[in-house]
Amino acid sequence: MITGKDVLYAAEVRRDRMAFAEQERLIRPVRRGGSLVFMHYWRWLARLGAQLIAWGDQLQTRYTSAFDHP
Repeated sequence: MITGKDVLYAAEVRRDRMAFAEQERLIRPVRRGGSLVFMHYWRWLARLGAQLIAWGDQLQTRYTSAFDHP
Protein backbone atom coordinates (compact mmCIF):
# COMPACT_ATOMS: atom_id res chain seq x y z
CA MET A 1 0.00 0.00 0.00
CA ILE A 2 1.31 3.42 -0.90
CA THR A 3 1.21 5.93 1.92
CA GLY A 4 1.47 9.69 1.94
CA LYS A 5 5.06 9.39 3.14
CA ASP A 6 5.90 7.26 0.09
CA VAL A 7 4.48 9.92 -2.21
CA LEU A 8 6.37 12.70 -0.41
CA TYR A 9 9.58 10.67 -0.53
CA ALA A 10 9.18 10.01 -4.26
CA ALA A 11 8.59 13.71 -4.88
CA GLU A 12 11.69 14.62 -2.86
CA VAL A 13 13.80 12.09 -4.78
CA ARG A 14 12.49 13.49 -8.07
CA ARG A 15 13.31 17.07 -7.00
CA ASP A 16 16.82 16.00 -5.99
CA ARG A 17 17.40 14.25 -9.31
CA MET A 18 16.08 17.20 -11.28
CA ALA A 19 18.31 19.60 -9.32
CA PHE A 20 21.32 17.36 -9.93
CA ALA A 21 20.56 17.16 -13.66
CA GLU A 22 20.18 20.94 -13.86
CA GLN A 23 23.46 21.43 -12.00
CA GLU A 24 25.23 19.04 -14.37
CA ARG A 25 23.73 20.85 -17.36
CA LEU A 26 25.08 24.16 -16.08
CA ILE A 27 28.48 22.75 -15.16
CA ARG A 28 29.14 20.93 -18.44
CA PRO A 29 30.19 24.05 -20.45
CA VAL A 30 32.41 25.22 -17.60
CA ARG A 31 34.22 21.90 -17.48
CA ARG A 32 34.79 22.00 -21.23
CA GLY A 33 36.13 25.55 -21.10
CA GLY A 34 38.81 24.94 -18.49
CA SER A 35 39.14 28.67 -17.93
CA LEU A 36 41.06 29.75 -14.84
CA VAL A 37 38.27 32.14 -13.88
CA PHE A 38 35.70 29.35 -14.03
CA MET A 39 37.96 27.06 -12.01
CA HIS A 40 38.19 29.63 -9.22
CA TYR A 41 34.44 30.24 -9.44
CA TRP A 42 33.79 26.49 -9.23
CA ARG A 43 36.01 26.15 -6.14
CA TRP A 44 34.27 29.11 -4.51
CA LEU A 45 30.86 27.59 -5.20
CA ALA A 46 31.97 24.22 -3.83
CA ARG A 47 33.21 25.87 -0.63
CA LEU A 48 30.01 27.91 -0.32
CA GLY A 49 27.92 24.78 -0.81
CA ALA A 50 29.85 22.90 1.86
CA GLN A 51 29.40 25.79 4.29
CA LEU A 52 25.66 26.00 3.57
CA ILE A 53 25.27 22.27 4.15
CA ALA A 54 27.13 22.49 7.47
CA TRP A 55 25.04 25.48 8.51
CA GLY A 56 21.83 23.71 7.53
CA ASP A 57 22.83 20.63 9.53
CA GLN A 58 23.51 22.79 12.59
CA LEU A 59 20.17 24.57 12.26
CA GLN A 60 18.32 21.32 11.75
CA THR A 61 19.96 19.81 14.83
CA ARG A 62 19.20 22.87 16.92
CA TYR A 63 15.57 23.21 15.94
CA THR A 64 14.81 19.50 15.80
CA SER A 65 15.97 19.11 19.40
CA ALA A 66 13.94 22.19 20.38
CA PHE A 67 10.76 20.66 18.95
CA ASP A 68 11.41 17.16 20.32
CA HIS A 69 11.00 18.36 23.93
CA PRO A 70 7.57 20.01 24.27
